[in-house]
Amino acid sequence: MFLAIPDWTKHGVLPTGHHECFLDEIETRFAFNAHRIKLWTSFLRFISWLQSQPNPQTLLIDGGFTSDKTTPSDIDLVLDLSNCAQDVANHWISTWATQQAAIKTQYLVDLWVYCPGFPNDLRSFFEYVRPEESLLRGMGPNERKGLLKVNL
Repeated sequence: MFLAIPDWTKHGVLPTGHHECFLDEIETRFAFNAHRIKLWTSFLRFISWLQSQPNPQTLLIDGGFTSDKTTPSDIDLVLDLSNCAQDVANHWISTWATQQAAIKTQYLVDLWVYCPGFPNDLRSFFEYVRPEESLLRGMGPNERKGLLKVNL
């Protein structure tokens, strides 16, 4: 059993951490206007496509969609391949390398992958807030935001 998705901080982002939840909880919480419903519908089409592929097991959802932005441009998604078999990880690394732009165009999903051994930990990277957004939100330079974690 998971705890409820936490409220946004006073800065309009999720508190630091990886907040475990289910897809229907995300929809209830974040698909609150016509624009966001359109993004979520596209995201669910992506999930249907993803489920026809080898299971990446863990999704980390982030970006403007998980903030208080009224009209985010897309949904940021990191596939955490930490617990995947090597052939599954290889599939998703190849998919990301060759289809990232097409996935963003077709599904409005900005897809990234994290794999142990990669030089950058995208799980941590996506906790950072861009400096210009941090200033607009009144956040300190070292403040981070949280991510939503969905286990498939």
